[in-house]
Parts: sequence; structure tokens; C-alpha cells
Amino acid sequence: LWSRPPPLLPLKAPHCCFARADERPDVVLSRSFIADAAAVAAPAVVNIQARLAANEAKAVAGSGFLIDKGGLLVTNAHVVEGAASGEVTVTLWDGRKLQGRVHSMDKRSDIALVNIEDPAPKGGFVSARIGTSSRMRAGDFVVALGSPLNLGRTVTAGIVSSTARHASEIGILRSRLDYIQTDAAINQGNSGGPLVNLDGEVIGVCTLKAGNSDGVAFAVPIDAVWPVVKALLKQKRVVRAFVGIMYRTDHKAAAVMVADVKAGS
Repeated sequence: LWSRPPPLLPLKAPHCCFARADERPDVVLSRSFIADAAAVAAPAVVNIQARLAANEAKAVAGSGFLIDKGGLLVTNAHVVEGAASGEVTVTLWDGRKLQGRVHSMDKRSDIALVNIEDPAPKGGFVSARIGTSSRMRAGDFVVALGSPLNLGRTVTAGIVSSTARHASEIGILRSRLDYIQTDAAINQGNSGGPLVNLDGEVIGVCTLKAGNSDGVAFAVPIDAVWPVVKALLKQKRVVRAFVGIMYRTDHKAAAVMVADVKAGS
């Protein structure tokens, strides 16, 4: 019989169970592993207030995260699309309020870029670590940071419920995106904030939740976000390939007849 609790021993597993270098068998999660991940990501997380052009007495609140030292940040397009004159108020994780302006947006992917117009501090703004969503597996721990219901500096945690939930499965019929599904609490105001792995790396952009349900929320995978970010930085829009033809199906001949071709396609 033990007169006192037995010492904690490291838990090990076969090497085959670990897909990433940071998931070595000799690494043991501490009781603060969620807090540790949040501490890495938090300095780059912001709250966004966008006064509506249609009614400047009202504002849309959301979240975002900085991606460079100069003050460029990522958020959801639906957070800033109605901003009066493209102007927004950005509140940093430490409480400083700065002025920002919408740089560009892509409504199809629901991604937007915002530039902080106030001068950067010495050494620049703290930018987020960008990870990859391709290595995430169902069951992996994730952490969401942002300002749900305008409650800044909020951290929630959960797991990846699905790595590729197609937009059509959640009622978004005109999108080809696959979303990360998570049970981490994501509510109004979390939109645009980061979903991070246990290394504090951004692996998704928190975007929406399923109706009035709890534990069913979705993030745009960072591997889908990053090409959009690059395109917006280069040309302020995303150019997507399309075939550009109108056709009719001839079922009797088992053939397709081209009726029209869009110029330039």
C-alpha cells in the first residue's frame, strides 16, 4: 500500500503513433498544456470593432491575428465588409486600441486583411506563428482565442472533431471549402480569431458555429487561408480558374454541345 500518492511517470507510446517532430514519445503534457499553447498565440490576437457604414451607431465585433511586424492582420470578411470607409478599431491583447483600415477581402473564402495604421512599436508587432492544417487529425487538441460576445482575451479549448467537413454538409452550397470542425467553444465575436495547435501555431481561422448548438463549430484551415492571403497581398483580389463555357446536353447522342464561350476564359 502507498502511504502517499505514487510519483508521476512519463507516459510513452510507440514511435509510429507520432506524426510530427514535436510529438516525440518523450514529451509529456503538463497540467498547463492548454495555457502554454494560448500563451504562445495570445500576443498576436486582436479584437476588431467595425462601425457599420449603414448605421455608424452600430458596430460589428470580431477577432483577428497579426501576421507581420508591420501590423497586417487576418480576420473574416464578414467581420469587416460593412465597415464605414473601411475603418476599424483594433484592440491588442494587452488592451491598446489602434486604428486600422481594411486592406482587401475575399468573400468566397470569408478572409480579409486589415492594416493597423498607427505606428508599430519598437521591434514591431508580435506576429502569430503559422502552422499547417494538413497534419491535424480528428482528436487532436486545439485552442481558440478571441473576443466572443465582446469578451476580450478569451481562451477556449477542445479537439478537432473532423479535419474536412465540406461546406455543403453545413448548408453553404456555393462554396468548395472544407472546414475544420471542432468542439472548442466558438461564438459571435470569435469570428476571424485563430484556432491553434498545442505549439501555439495557427492551423485555422474561427469562422462559424452550427445554429444554436454547442460543441459544433468550424474554422477555415490555414492551408486554404494562406494562398488567399498571398493573392490579396499581391493584387487585392483572388483570381480563380473557370472553364467559361455554356453547354447543352444531348442525351440521345450522349454528347455535349457547346452553346457559348466566355471571352478571355
